[in-house]
Amino acid sequence: MKLKRDMELVFEILKKIVDSDHEDIYCRPIRLDGYQPEEIGYHLYLMDQAGLLEANVQETTVGPLYEATFFVEMKWDGYEFLEALQNDSVFEKFKAVLKEKGGNIPFKIAEELLLKLSSTYFLNGV
Repeated sequence: MKLKRDMELVFEILKKIVDSDHEDIYCRPIRLDGYQPEEIGYHLYLMDQAGLLEANVQETTVGPLYEATFFVEMKWDGYEFLEALQNDSVFEKFKAVLKEKGGNIPFKIAEELLLKLSSTYFLNGV
């Protein structure tokens, strides 16, 4: 399986984390319909590297065992990113911009775009 970053999966993982009881996902692999455990684990690893959350990646002598990667805790930046995603108007506008511009974008730009859209949404007219 080719592993590549999928921003939609990042969003789904963050939503799953905040919508779940802590004891249901803490130190356990996250499962999502339509995604393989290896894909989810790889994205947990990427999200850990980006500072969104802390994940425990199981290492073997031949490299990481992504399907055994599990969530440990959210970090401040993860909550900030998620807050912008949880507003339906902001998220729909974000997806429209992505579609208009051609899909995947660097994470830092996605983060900046979400913050800008949130600022416009909440501060427009203030």
